[in-house]
Amino acid sequence: MKNVVAISLVIFLVPLAGCLDELTEPTKTELTDKEVILPGGDYWRVGPAVGYGQFEWELTHIPTEGESSDFSWNVYLMNVTNFQQYEDGNSSLFYVNGSWESMDGNGTKGPFNVDSSDGYYLVVENYRGNENGDSLRFRIQFFGWK
Repeated sequence: MKNVVAISLVIFLVPLAGCLDELTEPTKTELTDKEVILPGGDYWRVGPAVGYGQFEWELTHIPTEGESSDFSWNVYLMNVTNFQQYEDGNSSLFYVNGSWESMDGNGTKGPFNVDSSDGYYLVVENYRGNENGDSLRFRIQFFGWK
């Protein structure tokens, strides 16, 4: 009889343990889904996103009429300290995995791990050196996992 009770408990508790394990999995959260028109030499940012251990972003370039075929933009993921350096014009940027320099089309990065004890900014920069000063039109989706 004890064996029957023990086997019954195992049959009941093993699936329950699997359900509880799923409850501890990180939850994906949409941090932004936005369409932006960014003038030449300017940047757009979202953040700081705090407490996330993973991020993912997707940028969809939306070409505009008369847009040069030879211009690029950058996507940076950086912590709060380095974002402040960026805003202050410091050229020594320390961005983390998930950044992409010299993009010229659509792109996706992630999911990638970061230190969840820090806050992060996602920055899209319409490269300052673009000769024609083209505006960058794009859709950006940014996700985090807690």
